[in-house]
Amino acid sequence: MKYRAKVMRPQLGLVSLEVVAGSSQDAYAQMVAQGYAVLSISPVFSLTGFPSLFPPKFPLLMFSQKFLVLMGAGMTQIEAIKTILDEGDDVATSNVIKEIATGLYEGKSLSAAMEKFPVEFPRLYIEMIRSSERTGDIGESLKQYIKYRNQIDSIRKKIINASIYPAILLTAGLIVSMFLLFYVVPKFSLIYQDIGHDLPFFSRLLMNFGNFCNDNVSLVLGAMLGLVFSLILASKRPTVRAWLLKQLKRVPTVGHQVHIYQLSLFYRTISMLLKGGLHILPTIDMVGGVLESNLKSNLILAKQSIYEGGAASASFERFGLTTPIALSLLRVGEKTGRLGDMSEYIANYYDEQTARWVEWFTKLFEPVLMSVIGIVIGLIVVMMYFPIFELAGSLQ
Repeated sequence: MKYRAKVMRPQLGLVSLEVVAGSSQDAYAQMVAQGYAVLSISPVFSLTGFPSLFPPKFPLLMFSQKFLVLMGAGMTQIEAIKTILDEGDDVATSNVIKEIATGLYEGKSLSAAMEKFPVEFPRLYIEMIRSSERTGDIGESLKQYIKYRNQIDSIRKKIINASIYPAILLTAGLIVSMFLLFYVVPKFSLIYQDIGHDLPFFSRLLMNFGNFCNDNVSLVLGAMLGLVFSLILASKRPTVRAWLLKQLKRVPTVGHQVHIYQLSLFYRTISMLLKGGLHILPTIDMVGGVLESNLKSNLILAKQSIYEGGAASASFERFGLTTPIALSLLRVGEKTGRLGDMSEYIANYYDEQTARWVEWFTKLFEPVLMSVIGIVIGLIVVMMYFPIFELAGSLQ
């Protein structure tokens, strides 16, 4: 169970922390063991075991931007962290920052203090900070991370923006179809029952479906809500996302572009880490998280090849982690010692290619989607009115 504790600690003053424990006594013992003077402990009531659909995320980009500005203004790390803490963000974020401040007060390095929060601070972020601590230039590493996140968010925003109009079309089509099936079709079914005229096969199927929905409204609505809820939960499972990605890669043209987008994330992450002061082998260890399982396996083989003395460009080419243009840029980077810069150029090239493809696909997909929605709604309307057309023809 989760408990909220109000505690005191030197340098931090009165703070509020959340702790997971079996009982209030266990929570109290945990706080005391960490050196806090406990003032009060109260349970945080929630639906136990119920998964959060939209769990709050630690604002790592915003934290990095604030930290960079304050460090650039001449503050020490502890002063910068304390200033961010004083801004009073949400409880979860404040608790993380308080623990980092506590670690710094205890003499830990910034990277060591962040290691306690692997979810909020990814491994590549911590390793980049640790590398900059050795060189004494944390500010440059933060700049590289902020640039990295802004560029990745930019291409994601383009994809999301391109998806808005098709999503609106699809939603509108579903609403109209549901209105026809749940309201209009049952009304027509009653009319046809009074007439007593035999219905064509497909019209009869449609009317039977409409009657079923009308007689079992609660069951149908419950099933639809359950389906939507299940899809949302399934979309948050890594195994489901990996399966969907695998199916997308089987679609012609789409699969190739998914591969290009993966390579873009791969090379942009490499660029950030190399510019942050890391060497190629530890960099490869940390970039596997941005790749899907098949490419991740290839990356492990490429790393082994580099470890045995092979060039990065040749190893990436051998295991399908590059394209002809990217290969040429990698070779230039190896010759000039600017592999980080060349990796950024490759990522920019892939991003532009992805943006062009998204624009092209959107222009093609929107009219196709409108046509499909129109055909589906048209078929429902025709099947509803077809018996009337037959009846009118028989009267003539």
